[in-house]
Amino acid sequence: MLKAFENNVHLLYLPPYTSYVLQPLDLSIFSPLKRYYRSKIMEILEGGYHKDTVAGKRAFLIVYE
Repeated sequence: MLKAFENNVHLLYLPPYTSYVLQPLDLSIFSPLKRYYRSKIMEILEGGYHKDTVAGKRAFLIVYE
């Protein structure tokens, strides 16, 4: 926790049995984001990389931005 604090990382604690409260976010927010992200990653991979290649951190940052 000290390392996280030193690097300005905020830790979030979720009480047990609260995931049902967050599940609507999975459908309403994260689902469209995942769909868009996957389509953009496929564009990158088809643009010169082998299709089985895992997209690296640089590709993740470009697409996520």
